[in-house]
Amino acid sequence: YLGFEVRKKFCQEASEYLDQAGIENARLALVDAREMLPLVLESASVHSIFAMFPDPWWKKKHMKKRLVSRQFVAMCANWMQDGGRLLIKTDVQGYADWAQDEMTAQGDFEVERLSDPGGGLPETQRERRCRIRGLPTWAIEARRVPRTVGDV
Repeated sequence: YLGFEVRKKFCQEASEYLDQAGIENARLALVDAREMLPLVLESASVHSIFAMFPDPWWKKKHMKKRLVSRQFVAMCANWMQDGGRLLIKTDVQGYADWAQDEMTAQGDFEVERLSDPGGGLPETQRERRCRIRGLPTWAIEARRVPRTVGDV
């Protein structure tokens, strides 16, 4: 597993957690995934990409910084194996709506908002805090549709 985080504090906390839990098959990098993934992934090479609570960039002038965009979704479609899973989790309904629209508009995925906001994954610390406070979370799943001959 590869993890990417742009904030040093969160990268350090996650790294410490992995060390304490004895998890040895995961690596973290303090870098924007949009910069690193094109350097390390090949076409149709990945089964799953998870974006866990990406920054919603609230201000309209900052929305271009959002991780989930048609450009990022198109890159994910290229890297994904047929049937692969792109999962976005958020605690911001507006971001969930945005992500679902961006993923649907791209066209290479079947997209749905999951009834299980955990997306079938273990609960994150963020989800736990939201659950304790009675706040909702959302999971949007996109499954890579099969490529036609010549797409890869």
